Amino acid sequence: MRTKRIENLLIVFFVFAGLFWGLFWGKDPNHFLGDAGLSGMFMYAADVFLKNGFLNYGLPVYFPDTLPYTHLTSGPEWVQTALLFSYRCVEGLFGKTQLPISGFQWCSLILVIFTFVLLFLSRKPVQTIVSAVLPDLALKKESWDHIFRLTFLFFLSTAALQVFSPNPYCFGMYLSDFLALVGLSWWAKGGIEGAPTAHSSINEQKAYFFGLLSIFVGFWMGLSPVVLATGFFITGWVVFSKKTSLFQLICGLLLVYLTSFGLKLLQNYLYLGSLAAVYSDYCEIFLKRAGMRGAYSLPMHPIKTIYRFFYFFGIFPAIFLGFYIWSKKKQKKLKGKGLIIGLFFSGILWQILMRQHAYNHQYMLRFMFWPLIIYGVYLLALFWKEKNKKFLVSSVISMALIQFFALWIFVIIPRSF
Repeated sequence: MRTKRIENLLIVFFVFAGLFWGLFWGKDPNHFLGDAGLSGMFMYAADVFLKNGFLNYGLPVYFPDTLPYTHLTSGPEWVQTALLFSYRCVEGLFGKTQLPISGFQWCSLILVIFTFVLLFLSRKPVQTIVSAVLPDLALKKESWDHIFRLTFLFFLSTAALQVFSPNPYCFGMYLSDFLALVGLSWWAKGGIEGAPTAHSSINEQKAYFFGLLSIFVGFWMGLSPVVLATGFFITGWVVFSKKTSLFQLICGLLLVYLTSFGLKLLQNYLYLGSLAAVYSDYCEIFLKRAGMRGAYSLPMHPIKTIYRFFYFFGIFPAIFLGFYIWSKKKQKKLKGKGLIIGLFFSGILWQILMRQHAYNHQYMLRFMFWPLIIYGVYLLALFWKEKNKKFLVSSVISMALIQFFALWIFVIIPRSF
């Protein structure tokens, strides 16, 4: 009972720390502190949208006297516009009385709140996925509650949530990835049902719908989330599907990709005025983002990626590696290897396909967040019936506290306050 109280208090403490950062961040535009410069650009784009509507066909303008940005999709900017609009509405209710927080703080705080809400809502889909992979565990509800408390407090202590939650682009990625997680859980639920039945068929239909929806939303939430959404969709089908055929899978993917790309091409065509201009524009940005042009170092990329892994997710990568070595020594057969590999490649694939973009924008590694949440619950569930569970619990709590205070004392406070 005492341990449960400590864990709940730590979760509340980490949440309030994240909310505090959401209110007062932005003084340092460094990428490692959430990229407040990008958020400022999105605020300007939102202000332009509110003043001019969709004058530029929904394309954002980031700076005064500059042309609209055509290379990425504008979903995060539209979300920021809706949040800024809500701020202006509340501001209007108070008349001449100035609100105690700025529009930037308002938007940042709401994004942090939404991020934490989605984290806690992930409990059911993640448990469904892990239960499908480990059907023989038969854990009680109290055990699952404890496992998720430990997982949430561990990841709430990391930079992935503490630092990057107020960033609107990161939230767009996170929202799309959450929909992909829900779709994956419906694939898994169909797998739990056993032999194909009418009920499992309905679950697969829901998985199919949410998977395609997450791809469409991911495409419009800055384009990059489409890779993870597609990876989750295909992984769920490969690992769990019993009723959906390869033909149906390919037809769904073609439909959603053609629709998404078609709408984006239409948007750029309406602004640029010709298909030749659209083609030239996309060739230029593709060659740059794929690492064929622009600032990029192939030898440094894996080094930076490893460093960023530890910055974003604390010592979890080392824990996962240690667990793998432990399982080999114990000669334990790990279940769900197909799922583990599929999730990993879904999260890391953007680093390969658009390596220049990932190299220069470190928060692209945040695509690993939901795969690592699933891994975390998976590892704790496997360890749960081992001896020395108290040592496991105290270790997770200690590691969360150490990395939280290290993050704030050595990174956030010296460079932000």
